[in-house]
Amino acid sequence: METKEIKVSKTIKQYTLTEDEYHNLINNSREYGSRKTKEYIIFCTKYYKLKLNFGGMAKFIEDIIDFVTGNRNYIPNLYNKTFFEWLDEHR
Repeated sequence: METKEIKVSKTIKQYTLTEDEYHNLINNSREYGSRKTKEYIIFCTKYYKLKLNFGGMAKFIEDIIDFVTGNRNYIPNLYNKTFFEWLDEHR
């Protein structure tokens, strides 16, 4: 990877990546996002607001589907943490 410094009102670094480095960076970001999404779903399973009886389990599955498809950014949990609030605490 090549690093170049450019003088503007402040010095910024510009990174030049090869195609392989770029794809590796993208794949690592996706892997990190997938892992954190899985951890958030496990957290919400542990601290789900409703009882996980038959009706509660059906609602929980619906909540997970809404979260995974991007219809909302949270799964109801006892701490009322959205995915992004939870992620800020668990980076």
